[in-house]
Amino acid sequence: QVASDRNLTVAVDIHLTPELEKEGKARELVNRIQNQRKDLGFDVTDRIYVFIEEHEMLRHVVNEFKDYICEETLADKIEFKNEILNAQDIELEDIKTKIYLEISPN
Repeated sequence: QVASDRNLTVAVDIHLTPELEKEGKARELVNRIQNQRKDLGFDVTDRIYVFIEEHEMLRHVVNEFKDYICEETLADKIEFKNEILNAQDIELEDIKTKIYLEISPN
C-alpha cells in the first residue's frame, strides 16, 4: 500500500508471510497464557509450567518461538500432551486447543 501527502510518501508491504503469521500466533499464545496467569491469581514473578493440548500447527509455532514465549511468560517448561484435564479452552485465530498452567516447583 502507498499513501502520499504533500512531499511525503509512505509505502507499506501488507503481505503476511508464513513467518509473520507464526509470530502472530506466538504473540497470541503469550497473551492467552498471561491472561490465564492473571485469572489463576499467580504472582507476576511466579515461574510456571505450560501444558498445551497437542496441535500440529501450534507445535511448529512453539518450536520456533519457544524462547520468546518462555521469556515473556516466565515459563520453565512448555509441554504438549494428548489430553489435559482441567484445561482452559483457547482459540488462536484458526487454532482451537487447551492450555493448563501450574507453578514451577523451582
